[in-house]
Amino acid sequence: MQEFKNGDNYHSTDLSVPLNVTESKKRAELSLTGIEVEPMPGMNAYKITGDINNAGLKEAKSVVMKVGDAEGIEAMNPYKAYFVGLLSPDDFSSFELDVKVGENETQVSLPLVIEYKDEDGNKFSKTEYISIERHQGTTSSRELPVSMIVLLVVIAIVVIGLIAYSWKKR
Repeated sequence: MQEFKNGDNYHSTDLSVPLNVTESKKRAELSLTGIEVEPMPGMNAYKITGDINNAGLKEAKSVVMKVGDAEGIEAMNPYKAYFVGLLSPDDFSSFELDVKVGENETQVSLPLVIEYKDEDGNKFSKTEYISIERHQGTTSSRELPVSMIVLLVVIAIVVIGLIAYSWKKR
């Protein structure tokens, strides 16, 4: 209530100020892009690489990437977890994680956990899932890929052609 005096007269009035409290839209918004899954030869393991982006309006501090808990999945050294550090707004950083997949698993939904703190030290965690498909009967490292075989055949034809041409000139 507001009270005031105008000359000898006292006056009062109610003053209301509308106040809408909403969640701040200024925060870090982390997302993953460019995810690549590369099998490691001789193991049931994969190297996962990609980029983590901050599309938000605030910094994400102490950003850590790691493999989440799931059946048949185990994070491996040297990259069980990957410390990214500070991600400013509109910034990105690369990461690399190593994971071992169980023998009997053919298709796995792999949880990637993103942990970070805001400017006040509040912890946040976000999980994104990627799919890993393991093909049974994949080519062994001793077999030549098809492109290599085609290249060798083309080289052999060129060499035979050059030899035949040189004999014909004699």
